[in-house]
Amino acid sequence: MTEAAATLIRTMKPDEEGFEAGAKRLSGFFRRTEERFDAGDLLESLFLSDASPKIIEYILFCFLHVGRSDIDTAAGAMRMRRLRILLLRAMKFAGALSAGEKEIILRMRADAGLKSMVHFYKMYADAREWFNTLFAREPLDRTYSDLLALLIECEAEALAQRLSCVSDKIDPYDLKEMSKILPLITICEERAQSYKLLAETVRAGEKIGKSIISFEYFMKESDFEKWLRRVGQKEELRKFHNALLNQREKKIPTRALIGISSITRCVLGAQSAPLDWVSTALCSSRNSKFFIDCGDSIQHVAKFLSGSAIRLSGTSVQGDYTQETFASLIGADMLTATLHKHEPEPDVHDLVRRTITNIPILIRLLDNPDVYSKPGLIEHVAKTSRSLAVLTKIASTRELHTGSANTGVPAALLRNPSAIPMPLLSGLISAGYVPIANLREILYARTARREVLAEAEKYLSEQGQ
Repeated sequence: MTEAAATLIRTMKPDEEGFEAGAKRLSGFFRRTEERFDAGDLLESLFLSDASPKIIEYILFCFLHVGRSDIDTAAGAMRMRRLRILLLRAMKFAGALSAGEKEIILRMRADAGLKSMVHFYKMYADAREWFNTLFAREPLDRTYSDLLALLIECEAEALAQRLSCVSDKIDPYDLKEMSKILPLITICEERAQSYKLLAETVRAGEKIGKSIISFEYFMKESDFEKWLRRVGQKEELRKFHNALLNQREKKIPTRALIGISSITRCVLGAQSAPLDWVSTALCSSRNSKFFIDCGDSIQHVAKFLSGSAIRLSGTSVQGDYTQETFASLIGADMLTATLHKHEPEPDVHDLVRRTITNIPILIRLLDNPDVYSKPGLIEHVAKTSRSLAVLTKIASTRELHTGSANTGVPAALLRNPSAIPMPLLSGLISAGYVPIANLREILYARTARREVLAEAEKYLSEQGQ
């Protein structure tokens, strides 16, 4: 592997960032190094290297990442499925609603003037008409656009509340089961966030947009076209170049492309590479539909299709990638799943890193001794998390900030910029938790909040330091 390819790999953060952030990181790398490295030579070295298939796969999906377009997002949001279920539950089981669900109901009554389910179904029908107006690029009265945005926001919140409920019921000691459900939760979280962004677009009166390859968007059109020409000049990169062109035309949502690639990975066998899986998946798709002849691999693929609308026909599978749920075909690391063999036992480090933004699940994971007994793992959470709920739990739970596996946790909490309550941190400003040398370093480098620095200075002064 060339130094250029190694530098690119070191730049990426697959354990911490999603594909869109990865696409932005890739575009920045190629713009910064345009004069130092030839893009074609770099990518040829990368794809021919002995680097981990997982990092190659992650980089490949960063290049090809396409988010859901406003139109596809609206198709899901305008079904109002979670909001309808919530409103029906509120009518029959109002006392069983969570605090967050009650807030949604109150907002619907106060801001949307909701009176009954009949009234809701009238708003629901009107909202679909209003969105068709926006889709046709025709002006929409501000009152209607605000109400449409409100309905989409409430659908997003209802979905988020449902996810919170599911997360609370997950057994933190069953890591294998957690790794299976994590892809579905992640996909639904992304969907809820896309609904919220769509609501902002509608409320701002902006045009409803179509999807685009994120790497192309971040590179800017002229720079991307120049970069693409350079890549296309190398015969060894023909498959990668064609995959980019294919995705540019078809714009398959990334999660769907990963799911379809899991199928082609199983069909092509162990000797194939990530680029083979993805290229075959792209070639199997046309007009939002996909069709794959699995041959003898159909027995392995079929077991993973439960819960999806992907259809089996003999040894073939087919479906619509704008409609299907692909969670069962995505691995716990959010890359392709190994359908031809049992998924390995989940890696605790990977599982924690991938739940760093899912606060309910992460908090439950912190109760698992298999998690807090792993050296450096809780320290990583204390350094990277900005959730007060997570950080407060770590600071207030002895098992999470003591012991040989967690020696670096107290110092990481002191350095964290989040507003962790000082009574919790004051107890950690002690040589019993943080060595004097480390306290001096924090004080002199000013790598903590002012109140933490003041408390550390006071402690060192009392110790004659």
